[in-house]
Amino acid sequence: MTSPSSHAVLSPSSAHRWLACPASVGLVASMPERVEETSAYAREGTLAHEAAEKSAAYTFGQLPKDELTRWLDAFAPDVGDRYEMLEHAHAWSQVLARFEEDMGGAQVLLEQRFETGVPNCWGTADAVLVSGDTVHVCDFKYGQGVKVNAAGNPQMMLYALGALDAFSLVSEIKHVAMTIYQPRIEHLSTAHMSASDLLAWREEITPVAEVALAGGGQYAPSESACRFCPAQAVCRPRMEAALAEDFGKPADLLEMDEIGDLLHRIPAIKRWCADVEKYALKSAYEDGVPVPGWKPVIGKGQRKINPDHWLAAVAQLQEEGVDAMRITRTMPETLGTLKKVLGAERMARLEDDGVIVIPPGQPKLVPEIAPGIPTDRNDSARSDFEVPF
Repeated sequence: MTSPSSHAVLSPSSAHRWLACPASVGLVASMPERVEETSAYAREGTLAHEAAEKSAAYTFGQLPKDELTRWLDAFAPDVGDRYEMLEHAHAWSQVLARFEEDMGGAQVLLEQRFETGVPNCWGTADAVLVSGDTVHVCDFKYGQGVKVNAAGNPQMMLYALGALDAFSLVSEIKHVAMTIYQPRIEHLSTAHMSASDLLAWREEITPVAEVALAGGGQYAPSESACRFCPAQAVCRPRMEAALAEDFGKPADLLEMDEIGDLLHRIPAIKRWCADVEKYALKSAYEDGVPVPGWKPVIGKGQRKINPDHWLAAVAQLQEEGVDAMRITRTMPETLGTLKKVLGAERMARLEDDGVIVIPPGQPKLVPEIAPGIPTDRNDSARSDFEVPF
């Protein structure tokens, strides 16, 4: 058996990639080893997960109060908002407590590592609740950029398979529930499956996993498959998919139907370009791997006021006869800070009173199937928000 400290080649968290694009597994394995970049978002997520685990462990009697107190005293996130993390961690524990109560007093396991029954695929679920013939797998996600649903989610289904295998040894599990909780966007998504359907799904994907592990399969670049792929910037099939075009038409000017088709493809091209630029900069600047014809330099930053020195500077300028009202202004806090201080009810009152408004944004093109009413530059709706001075 593979040691618990090893990384699964086919991890549940990357299942959306290797199931859709099995050839990416061999491609990633062929890449030279690089120091993986840890973004501030990833670091923030790790810290928030730590807080969520501690809160849940205390709620279910798995962490003594004195240990929780010592951890709270030492918890000082280097990224993100400490208060916000603790608030959402408490909300996570309350979600689990409600599920536990609904299941009639379930057994609760936190940070549980499971083998999924798929070759070289295992992972750790944030929380698993077991009661009678039901297992409920729950995942805490701190990101707020993309709403993630539980239905049809391969990561959650793989975790559920691991739980199903583990607890079927002591109980006949017939029902599986899967929940994703994203507190920062107030999103809770739960999906249900029968144990038999979940096992049938494993039979369907196992051949795909075996092909991927053998270094075979097809490339299938897509937004979801490429988003977190380690080879996203150097994958030739992705480049070919982004830039593929039939230039066989004789006319020199693009026709409007061609422009319509290009508008669908431009976002993928932009993402690919940004990933290549990011990869090349990291190679040359951080990893010391030269990019022929290019060099890393430090650009000139934009001037800004140092808040640590500004108040003293204003006082000095006032002594010199400068009117402070002409060089300073009072602005409210950000909406996020206001919501923390005032709460949702008072924020809603500010919106009702017109203190907080949502003016129309800039015009943009979207696919016809997207929600929204078509407009043009003569649309009178914009005039409602014209600044009167």
